[in-house]
Amino acid sequence: RFFVGNSGRFLDSALDYFNIPRSQCHVTNSLLCRPTHKFTPKQWKDSLSSCKPRLEKELKSQSAKMILAIGAKAQQSLTGKQRITEWFGATIPCMDNLVKFNCLSTIHPAFILRKGKRAYTPVFYRHLQRAWLLATKQ
Repeated sequence: RFFVGNSGRFLDSALDYFNIPRSQCHVTNSLLCRPTHKFTPKQWKDSLSSCKPRLEKELKSQSAKMILAIGAKAQQSLTGKQRITEWFGATIPCMDNLVKFNCLSTIHPAFILRKGKRAYTPVFYRHLQRAWLLATKQ
């Protein structure tokens, strides 16, 4: 299950703030397996690559054209772009078999919930709102 802990509550409160029904959002993960230990960069790259065909198939079944990539790993899976701070807030095309989608990246709630990172909350809210407006053509 995705976004069910503290990060999920954070996401739900942001969705509620903008009156976005979670049922209107397709929530998934780039990886369906949870690492039991801290991954090295190579392990992350290999795992994301292994899960990519499943992610592509899952997303292709969606009618939406906009994806909000929550976190650097999601951005990397969808666009190939590594550094989230260089791209968040910008609409960028997805790569390979997901070219019908545009992606807007934002920071992960788990990052915001760390001590001293709450200042990023408005950034997350702005990106969520922007993605919703783009997705609903408003």
